[in-house]
Amino acid sequence: MVSPEFSRILVSPEFRNPIEARDCIIAQAEKHAEHNIVIAPMSTKLSTIGVGLAAFTRVEYQICYAEAAQYNYLHYSVPSDRCYLLDLPELFSA
Repeated sequence: MVSPEFSRILVSPEFRNPIEARDCIIAQAEKHAEHNIVIAPMSTKLSTIGVGLAAFTRVEYQICYAEAAQYNYLHYSVPSDRCYLLDLPELFSA
């Protein structure tokens, strides 16, 4: 059994904007500033960029990688004619 002081879990919505993801992560983590903050990005690639930006902004945050136990190879993604373009200078101006 995990003791209460080690059982802080943040479940975030799926973000399509890394800046919004970063800001949400920082806001949630600040509510638990007296604890160690360990973030395991397990959502979209864009939200994972937000996790990285949060860690650049707050060097005390730790990031860990949780390897998937099983991948859905047949239905992992659906091709599209759309893509996301991100302005990199904006991402790193935090």
